[in-house]
Amino acid sequence: MSSSEAFEVVEEVQKMKYKKEVQEVMTQIRFTKNRLAGLTLEMDKEGRDPASLDEALEALDDVIDILADFVEEE
Repeated sequence: MSSSEAFEVVEEVQKMKYKKEVQEVMTQIRFTKNRLAGLTLEMDKEGRDPASLDEALEALDDVIDILADFVEEE
């Protein structure tokens, strides 16, 4: 194996590790989003305005989409 081939292998392994880390972050964001959605529903049932939480949910959706696009492109 030449040094350039070895470098390519190392580079691929690093990309795979990075993708895995990004996917773990996405999992945590989805978990947080689901908990926030539950709080939003509770607030709505109690007659409180969950508008600020709705904005946070939308922001989390945007982050998830950005990360998912990044993982697909790599």
